[in-house]
Amino acid sequence: MYQRRSLPALVLTSILAASVGMPAAGQAANPCREQDPNVRSASCTVLIDSGRETGLDLARDFYNRALAYDENRESDRAMSDLDQAIRLQPGFGQAFFQRGRDHYVLKQYELAIADCGEALRLNPDFADAFVCRGRAFFSQLNLDRAIADFNQALRIRPGDAAVLEARGRAYAKKNQTDLAITDYGESIRTRTEDAATALTLRGDAYISEHYFDLAILDFSAALRLQPGVAGIFNDRAIAYSDKHFYRHSIADLTEAIRIKPDYADAFNTRGVQYLATRRYRRAEKDFSRAIELKPDYAMFLAHRGQVYAVEGKYQLSLIDVSRAIELDPKRIDAFDWRCWDEAVLGHLREALADCDYVLTQPAYYGTKRSYGNTWDSRGFVYLQMGQYDLAIADYDKALGTGLTYATSLYGRGLAKRKMGDFKGARVDIRAAKRIDRKIAREFKSYGYDRNPAGRR
Repeated sequence: MYQRRSLPALVLTSILAASVGMPAAGQAANPCREQDPNVRSASCTVLIDSGRETGLDLARDFYNRALAYDENRESDRAMSDLDQAIRLQPGFGQAFFQRGRDHYVLKQYELAIADCGEALRLNPDFADAFVCRGRAFFSQLNLDRAIADFNQALRIRPGDAAVLEARGRAYAKKNQTDLAITDYGESIRTRTEDAATALTLRGDAYISEHYFDLAILDFSAALRLQPGVAGIFNDRAIAYSDKHFYRHSIADLTEAIRIKPDYADAFNTRGVQYLATRRYRRAEKDFSRAIELKPDYAMFLAHRGQVYAVEGKYQLSLIDVSRAIELDPKRIDAFDWRCWDEAVLGHLREALADCDYVLTQPAYYGTKRSYGNTWDSRGFVYLQMGQYDLAIADYDKALGTGLTYATSLYGRGLAKRKMGDFKGARVDIRAAKRIDRKIAREFKSYGYDRNPAGRR
């Protein structure tokens, strides 16, 4: 339904600025260690080019200039200077750490892990190096090693809010939501005024556990701290949606779009709310806008395909869901929707293949109830093929999920009639009409074809 925010930029303290950058009492301040990065880089360049400094002093000059380059986001120049510092002083642990940090920022995770590992070999209690390496492991989805490194960092710096938040992310990724919630809570407790990210992450964790009220409380608290963050409005809207508070959800998404007019995820999520409240034209418009912003995002195409199908635009729906499958073959729900489109359009072999494929996969919403639509669709395929016993069997399965499908009842009634069970047919058809008075007209308008709006 929505796409979660990615891991923020690495926040690590550069402790060497204190450990090697402070002049001893009675010494003049070294301009190569000035706070302003532009002054520092220029001053360090003068010292480096003078030829007066060698060994450790020269290595420190390269290191300090690298820090200045990093502050100005000149990563290539920073890395070159760090290479020089390490060449001059192979035991310069802080330089290894800083180079590892730069590799992490550049998404060169193996190199980051190697450099932070060397920094830790030189200083086994280097907390920032554990954090840096842990984040690199996290980015590689090596979650156990990430958690192990975050544990070491917390051993050295107990209660560090940023590290607790990072470990919470790793636990959440492992679906150990209770541990994630605990870490986020500790991070929030120690941060107070700077807790918006941890509050948002805990809110996301609460959603995954279906604690929607708690999620809304956390998102609201985060918005009090950072009222202009579109992503938090989007997340709170999802929690409202899960409680079926669609009006509140749409209001939050509209505000998210006002703050960030190119926020594709918010357009998509608002489209989902309009679809749920049967405002199909608005849903189609929002999904189309999301697709304009992210043309190759499978979820958005699949959602617009749903709207097209509800509106009876099956050919357009088929185009969208087929493209979604092409972009993301793991979207099992899109195969389900395509099965329905193909069934209505009379592409029965293709429809049967798609439905059969869905039913061989793990339940895509985590429960066998998610197969209900697929059994309903395949029942309709078998009905059109004249395989009435198979149609009845699939309609039985669809109705056995606990969901009430007017289409399944009506289709099963038609199949029973064909099989000579006229009494059973009357019972099913009457039950279907009590759910949807238009169900017979929908079937009749296509011979057997029907509109998926009949699904309940």
